[in-house]
Amino acid sequence: ATLQELYMMLGNHVSKKGFVLLVPEGTANSKGEHFWNATEQCCDGERSGVDDSGYLQRLITKVEARYAIDSHRISLYGHSNGSFMAHRLACDAGGRFSGIASLAGSTFADPTFCEDRQPVSILHAHGTDDATIPYAGAPNIPGAIALMEHWSRRDGCTGTDVRNGALDLSPLVPGADTDVLSWTGCRDSTEVVHWRINGVGHIPFLWPRATSLALDFLLAHRRQ
Repeated sequence: ATLQELYMMLGNHVSKKGFVLLVPEGTANSKGEHFWNATEQCCDGERSGVDDSGYLQRLITKVEARYAIDSHRISLYGHSNGSFMAHRLACDAGGRFSGIASLAGSTFADPTFCEDRQPVSILHAHGTDDATIPYAGAPNIPGAIALMEHWSRRDGCTGTDVRNGALDLSPLVPGADTDVLSWTGCRDSTEVVHWRINGVGHIPFLWPRATSLALDFLLAHRRQ
């Protein structure tokens, strides 16, 4: 959790943007490596069977009881295994979340495992040179476009992947490195947006504004 916060620096925006930040810790395996049990492919390699979906939902409930939380504006932000976990929570309890932002992850290969049918706004960023979770996908791991199409169907979007501008998110790639793809006409005013970051890998070095823009996306949505 500490390393992810150092990478994403979400805490730098708490006071300015006005939100409560919960940074949970995953389970440690026998090697001391922390993980979330999100899907069959990621990342409970030792098959502990820990119920991280239930754990995180209960943890959020505790935070709601302690702080003045708008229950219609609870969102998720995850990178890599955390991205898988964010998508898992949206599959299990989508009606509880207004949106998720994720980087370099994916979801279930079998869409029937994504049971909750409530619409959820999705922002997913993925580097085209990702060698860990390949942009085009891997066996039983949907690629970035397949992931977005899954959510566009789930959210009842009528428009397909329309290119909606470009962003400069990485200082290591000259110019506007990120294509913005949008699926439009989604139910309950939800949005499905994909940032295709060209020329970066699994842990991309991004400008701080990338986190700020992702948070703006999440904070702009309210569950109906």
